[in-house]
Formats: sequence, C-alpha cells, structure tokens
Amino acid sequence: MLQLNYIKFQLKCIDRNRKGRLHKLKSNEESSKTTQIKRIKGLAKKEQIHFEDSIKDFYNPKDCVVLKALNFTIENKEYHVSFGKDDDVKKKQKLHSMTYVQDVENILRDAYRHLAAIESTLPREYAISQT
Repeated sequence: MLQLNYIKFQLKCIDRNRKGRLHKLKSNEESSKTTQIKRIKGLAKKEQIHFEDSIKDFYNPKDCVVLKALNFTIENKEYHVSFGKDDDVKKKQKLHSMTYVQDVENILRDAYRHLAAIESTLPREYAISQT
C-alpha cells in the first residue's frame, strides 16, 4: 500500500513539473522530417476547417464552394497541399503527356529536372518513369 502511494506521489510530481514548463516550438530547420509533415498536415486541416466555417458567412448554401489547394512558404521552401481526391484519369493523362514531351520532343532529363525544380506542380521524374 505504501509503495502504491509513493508511485501516485511521483506521478503527481511529474505532472506538476510538466505543466509548469512552457513548451517552446522548434524552428522548421531544427525539426525532423516527420515533425515537419505533421505540422504541415495540421495547419492544412485547421485551414480547411476555418475555410468551411467561413464560407457560410460569404456564400449561399446552394453554392458549391470547394477548397482545392493550399500553397504557403516556410523559410523560402514552398509547400503545396491538395484537398479532396485526385482525379486518376487526369493525373495519368498528364503523366503520359509529360512522357510524350520528353520522348518525342527530346527534352533532356537534366532539362526536365531543372524545369521541375522551378515549377513545383510538374510531375516528378520517378512518376514519369513509372508510366
């Protein structure tokens, strides 16, 4: 019985110490990749909820207002979050078009890499090579 009370006392002390310390967020550079992804997804989810709550004030309920994408930058690094389901037919058609341009029009692999680095919405090289 004494040991059980001692354990409860230790847990109370741990909880008190945790609540007393303020948790400071690490910068994006110092965070791990998984933490960065969790933050991005969390921000996107909150923005989606805020958007859905806000459209009620600006649009008629009969209007079909859809949030498709969210673009933002953190420390000169661009992020693009898409909402909703991807249209597989359009995605496949876009990949085939990019493959055609590379094969028939003779765009070199390095040139495409440079274009993809500039324009983040272009499909990545690995996605094209799978078609």
